[in-house]
Amino acid sequence: MGNRRLKDVVQPWFEVLEEMGEFVGIRFGRVSGSSDEVDWIYKPHHEFDGIGGFASILRSKGIEIASLPETNQLSNNSWLSLLRLLPRFLGFRKVLQISQDIDKGALEPVYSAPTPAYAWHVFSEDETSKIRSYGKSAGVTVNSLLLKHVSEVTRKHLDEPSEKVPWMIPVNLRGGIKQTPDTSNIFSYIAVNVSAEDSIKDIHNDIYAKLSNGEHWGTYKKYKMGYWLPIFIKKWLITSNRAVLQWNLGTFSNLGAWDLSEKAGENTDKENWVFAPPVTATQMIGVGCLTTNNRLSITIQLHPSLTTSVSVANAFLGDFVMLVKRDISQNSI
Repeated sequence: MGNRRLKDVVQPWFEVLEEMGEFVGIRFGRVSGSSDEVDWIYKPHHEFDGIGGFASILRSKGIEIASLPETNQLSNNSWLSLLRLLPRFLGFRKVLQISQDIDKGALEPVYSAPTPAYAWHVFSEDETSKIRSYGKSAGVTVNSLLLKHVSEVTRKHLDEPSEKVPWMIPVNLRGGIKQTPDTSNIFSYIAVNVSAEDSIKDIHNDIYAKLSNGEHWGTYKKYKMGYWLPIFIKKWLITSNRAVLQWNLGTFSNLGAWDLSEKAGENTDKENWVFAPPVTATQMIGVGCLTTNNRLSITIQLHPSLTTSVSVANAFLGDFVMLVKRDISQNSI
């Protein structure tokens, strides 16, 4: 399969979402030096995935990106991986409700434009190093640490805080499939549910069990099967929460670490970037992580149907960052 050039089987789903009135641009922001000002750039998800969108931006600025990051999650790339998931695709969907106490915001919700409810934070080099060391000493990934805490913060806003928080986690498939251009949607996902009792190690083990079982290949093959479905069926699958493996409260995506300090381009060693996946009415929270020049950034955005309030997004992010800083200061699991 690695030698075949494949079509973008994810693209039609984002095109349908746009036809349904959703804004599915991927949010990127350039932060210069110590400034709090951000230059926002949006890449259409029907043309790019997160890695591809960021690479496209860098290349347009004259920064040489010869090859994009590849996956090492190549196990179970077979149709059997989809068969194992069929009971879950066909099974019951539980949709969690956000507390009615959340501030809906003063603005009229507009789905077809970037949400005004977003917030971002860039950790210092020292903090980023400590976050990495924390994960390494505990035998977990940074993603597991961050997912634990973003779930804690999210749970406080649920009608039923004891429920597991369901997330979609995109998985890069470059290296497993060949697709042109290399910036297109070359990804799949796994579905993770985080309970209040889960430790960071529990979350880490759950993520890697799903990858080992090939869940990301099973969900990709469902995209392939659904590529030729009529638009009205795709719309029904989306509105009935059947387009993906489970109903997800949101998306958690990490584009990894990018060292720009030795690349061509102006002041690349003095800038940092932030990123967030798009949000929709059926996936209301987008959490994006990106490390540039050894500084980890976190961006959170909330769908307008949930809130248009910047203060809600700021509070959400503030609680999240506080929990991460608490861990690296205590350095204990």
